[in-house]
Amino acid sequence: WGQTFPGSSIDVYEWIESTLLPSQYNLRIEGSGEQVSGTALYGDDTQYSVVARYDSRLDRSVNYYYYWVKGKTTLPANDPSRKNTIAYVANLISNPQRFDIKYYSVTDTNKFLLNNVRNLVGSRIGLNVDIKQNDFDADSHSVWKLASEGDKQYRPGSYVETRWWDSLIGKNSNGDLVPDLNLPVNERYGNNTRPRQSWYVDRYSALKEIIDYANSVLKRYQLVGQIGLDNLDAKEPEPTVQSLEWDVSVDTYADLGYLNTADISGTVNYLVKADETANGYWAIYQWNGTEFLRTKIQTYNTSPYWGYTDWYKEDSDMAHDENTKIDKQVTFQYELDTLVIDQGKHVKVTNADTGGWKLFMKTATGFENVGTENGTIRLATKLYDYTQDATGVAGGDNFDENFFDQEPSIETRKILTALRDDLFVNELSVEYNNLFFIGLRKVLSEQTYVDWLFKTAFINVKNS
Repeated sequence: WGQTFPGSSIDVYEWIESTLLPSQYNLRIEGSGEQVSGTALYGDDTQYSVVARYDSRLDRSVNYYYYWVKGKTTLPANDPSRKNTIAYVANLISNPQRFDIKYYSVTDTNKFLLNNVRNLVGSRIGLNVDIKQNDFDADSHSVWKLASEGDKQYRPGSYVETRWWDSLIGKNSNGDLVPDLNLPVNERYGNNTRPRQSWYVDRYSALKEIIDYANSVLKRYQLVGQIGLDNLDAKEPEPTVQSLEWDVSVDTYADLGYLNTADISGTVNYLVKADETANGYWAIYQWNGTEFLRTKIQTYNTSPYWGYTDWYKEDSDMAHDENTKIDKQVTFQYELDTLVIDQGKHVKVTNADTGGWKLFMKTATGFENVGTENGTIRLATKLYDYTQDATGVAGGDNFDENFFDQEPSIETRKILTALRDDLFVNELSVEYNNLFFIGLRKVLSEQTYVDWLFKTAFINVKNS
């Protein structure tokens, strides 16, 4: 127990400066006046950094190379704070007992071993152990994570979920492109953060499958009035007067056309609260003496990417939809109490308690609500189809001509957060699990070789 795996080694690398190329360093070419020890990681000279510096003694530029070296038995001359070589550190990690250093080894959740304390036995030594409960929700260290399909209790850990979301959105939370387009094509796809890799070759198709499946579930449940809207309605707030970003506010872009620009002196900034030329976002325009130029616009507004839609009950012997025959119609819901109608017939209430219409079916025990105007929500397909709002890359037009060279990255992240925290919760928890596995299967369907994901033959056994 506690030994290195057979065939493995403990390697500690140091980033060095040398006038020798890695291949020359490994051949122990002397004459440079520097101490040479250890082995360069890339001895074939395929990877290193180089900086040319003028040497007044030689009256010419000299190349200084930077690369990784392991097994180095000397200390850098320019760092007097260093006490141990990397060769010493590697040996210490490999066999700490040999160095007579006192240390402990964790063997269980409540057990550990003390090492190299033989000389303390019999002495009046007190051992004090402090335990701190870590409340950080991080993935435990393991080689593989098991994901259980169809288990409402299972949700991906934060690292895996972040990689999934970044791959769907095409950017990470810092705004960096995912994948990094500077990578070779064969290195762009995977599960790594550094370098930035994506799960998907075609993220738009993957996102479409996620959104379409979510909508197929949402339409079956009457959710309005039962869900939080903080994530769905998240947006960047308007700048305040105290921000000094604007001088005058108007309601719409059209209102700028009614201003007498002859009365405007100097540079004036106008806050347009709802810019109809920019998807209803707020924007700041500046009068430069000749024309109004847009200088700033709201970075995100999630509300346009979802909407209310009619709900019909589907999980019964009789499915309902917009074509369901209406046998009677009344104005208010209380009128159902005195209505005489056969079982299985339908009544439409035009002014129900929700503010719109409701559809009821007569049952053996009374009336059952089987349809509600704007009773549930639907995510917008423009989350993955950018042609609908002219978002995404739009050629060489400048900022003021087409602001929507940006993509709804923040909005998509807010929608995914709402699916996880607000919509697919409680009795619908399993649907978030289903979304995750749709995302995994998409990876396997579009890529023939995936080295970070595979299907297992394990089963879950639960005692009743």
